[in-house]
Amino acid sequence: MGKSLLRRFCLLSLFLCILPVTTPSSGQPVQILIRTNSEHNIFSPGEEIRLVISVPENTVSGILSLEIRDFSGNRTLENTLTLEAGRAEISLTLTEGFYWAEALLQAGGEKVGSGRVGIAVIPVPTHEPAFDSPFGIQSPNFALARRAGVGWGRVDFTWSLIEKEENSFEWEETDRIVEEASQAGVRLLGILRHPPEWAARIPPGYEPRGRGVHEGWDSFPPRDLEKWGRYVYETVRRYENRVAAWEIWNEPFPDGIFFRGGTVEDYVDLLRVAYTEAKRADPDCVVVGLGGTNFVQAQRVFELGGFPYMDAASIHHYQPGFYPEFVFPRILSRTRSVVERVGGKGIWLTEIGWPTNLSDFSLEQNWGGAPVELQAKFLPRALILGLSEGLEKIFWFKMDDGPDPHNFEHNQGLLFHDGSPKPSYVSLATVARLLENSRYGGRLELAPRIYGYWFEGSGATVALWTTHAWAELILPPCPGVRVVGMIGEELGREIRNGKWHLRLSDSVQYLVCDNSSLQDLLSALRQAEVFLPFDVLPLCLLLPFAGLVALGGLRGRKDGFETDCFRAYFLPSRLSWKSGRALLFSLLMLGFASIWVYRLAGWLVYEFPYSLPSSVPGWNIIPTVVMGVLRNPLLLLCSGFAALVLYSAIYWVFCRIFGGKLGVFTCLKLVGWSTAPFILFLPLTLVGSRLSETLLPRLFLFSALPIWTWCMLITALETRRLGRRAMLARVFCDLILLLTGLLLLFTLPSEELPMLEVIF
Repeated sequence: MGKSLLRRFCLLSLFLCILPVTTPSSGQPVQILIRTNSEHNIFSPGEEIRLVISVPENTVSGILSLEIRDFSGNRTLENTLTLEAGRAEISLTLTEGFYWAEALLQAGGEKVGSGRVGIAVIPVPTHEPAFDSPFGIQSPNFALARRAGVGWGRVDFTWSLIEKEENSFEWEETDRIVEEASQAGVRLLGILRHPPEWAARIPPGYEPRGRGVHEGWDSFPPRDLEKWGRYVYETVRRYENRVAAWEIWNEPFPDGIFFRGGTVEDYVDLLRVAYTEAKRADPDCVVVGLGGTNFVQAQRVFELGGFPYMDAASIHHYQPGFYPEFVFPRILSRTRSVVERVGGKGIWLTEIGWPTNLSDFSLEQNWGGAPVELQAKFLPRALILGLSEGLEKIFWFKMDDGPDPHNFEHNQGLLFHDGSPKPSYVSLATVARLLENSRYGGRLELAPRIYGYWFEGSGATVALWTTHAWAELILPPCPGVRVVGMIGEELGREIRNGKWHLRLSDSVQYLVCDNSSLQDLLSALRQAEVFLPFDVLPLCLLLPFAGLVALGGLRGRKDGFETDCFRAYFLPSRLSWKSGRALLFSLLMLGFASIWVYRLAGWLVYEFPYSLPSSVPGWNIIPTVVMGVLRNPLLLLCSGFAALVLYSAIYWVFCRIFGGKLGVFTCLKLVGWSTAPFILFLPLTLVGSRLSETLLPRLFLFSALPIWTWCMLITALETRRLGRRAMLARVFCDLILLLTGLLLLFTLPSEELPMLEVIF
């Protein structure tokens, strides 16, 4: 009887759980369709927006509620509509910004269906883009690109589509592309690449290596440079004065997915031919070399004599799940130094993006995605950082999403697959409108992790944001300054006691004023009082003592406390000799560990991926392994653990040399004890990295440094039990490792030091 009642209760609970999200007619959730009177839901401020909400036929009647929320989640409209023949309509106007229109259908007090769509409200550009306009996008929809204020488009002029059969050129598709770009007022960067099968140098017996998201993407170098040159000449000549610039290949990494079987030498050869033929066909065109690789390949191309055969150099950069301040400026700085060593030429970033796909570990070569809100925040920050590092052009990859929500290559766009806008479309339109005709002025040094950059043009703009949870600047009122939000919304100014309280977040804010007022604004910002959230970093210093409680056995005394490792007296204040030695060695090794981990992490991020002779581009190595957002904390944690294992191994070797009584089992036990905090802090780091990208630098200190401090204290405890010979081995081990750490620090090139700012 009891089991029967329990079974009935479970079935009733299951029915009640399913009931709110089904309709009596079909038993399936109702998908509400929201359309507007604009194909892509893009409007001007004040323009009438007609929302048409419809539900499938044979759906139960119900109450339809509509909410309009802005990017910050604030409700701007709430209304209840009546469905007539499965359809409802409402008209409204909105101010500049991004909005979510959300519809909810209820029947019998229960939710039976919902729908959501994005709406962009942005001004129409009123001027033609200049040649030196810095913003571009890879897109076949040039009208939408120009609507967002973008002046350049990047498109393929693929050899395999133009000359499918030798000596037979087909121009219909490329003619259409060039004409549409011209009608939209967008300048073109054409990509010359991908030979047809008859012209490709395919190795005998070649098996495709593209997997998962890149299946079928394999491409090869040209078999005959003379035929390659003819294709370049004919293409450039046909579009003389209509295509402004030509990029030679796309990501020609040695034996990479787009250059199978190719080498850097092969690329230099085809670059030389392409430059010569392009200039012969159109002397005024801009030839962009490197094909979107990185500074390591750039250095090799220049060494092989490729530098004279380009008017500008192009690179690509991706760091999925990462905030752009972490690695991006460093990569640009390295690239600029490589280019400047051989001569001055412009640097174009022809691909950058943050995918918003749903993570799917079953797809090979896939990346983890970021929420659409983070993509919208990262976009203007990356563009501004790029301009501050001297980039001439920055092309976002790409305009619209593909059909697969799990594939990162299908989800880097500014529009969803249905054509409706993401918030990033509006954040791009805002930064383009404010900075397109401006020149970079300089950076404001306000406080760590507060970023400020100013620009001058027809007016002046200061861009501000922080990677803290928040920051507040208190400065004079600065009359005549407007505050524009990341998505173009006008933000009010909070004036209290005659002072302007400016609150910053990870969303860019733009302070807009006349050029004549810029210096006064900059002076006020430099003298502003800065308030930051409570910094949890000092708590790291308490963690070693927590370790003593957990592993050393803390015992209180009336004049202090003691553990198995040392005694501390408060009255009088003194430490025993043994505890002093243990703490001294721990502090010395803590300093070395910081340097060692910093150097190893820097090498893993900046050197190792770019030097691998792999078919996968350098920036793709680490994200592929640890899936985007997990990369940074895992990398640092693993670096600290590697340093821990190295120290234990060297310590064991020195003990054997000096005759210390340290067995392999005891050494492994040391490593095991030291691994305990590693395991403890790993979940905290991973959870924290999902909660807020601003936590990553601090979480590094919560993980790597406590590991080392605990390790040293435990090792000091073990040394007391192993005799003087082991103690002597410990001294030599610490001194040698400390000297090695100092040597690493002082031999680091000065250009590598900015990473310290990121970590600390």
